[in-house]
Amino acid sequence: MTRRGPSHQQRLRTRPASRRHPRKVTDGYRAMWAAQGEADVRNVIDTAHLALGANPFNTILATLAA
Repeated sequence: MTRRGPSHQQRLRTRPASRRHPRKVTDGYRAMWAAQGEADVRNVIDTAHLALGANPFNTILATLAA
């Protein structure tokens, strides 16, 4: 059996890094649903704090319990 072209390991070494694996995103999100989820939670906490002067921790507990 004759091999044609470079081996798998050689192809991996010569391929650009961006195609091998996705880069880690620092202080950010890879998925839009995660960013939207945090934005929604922050919105609820900020609204409760402005309207009622509520404690953020208690607001999170009340929201998750609902």
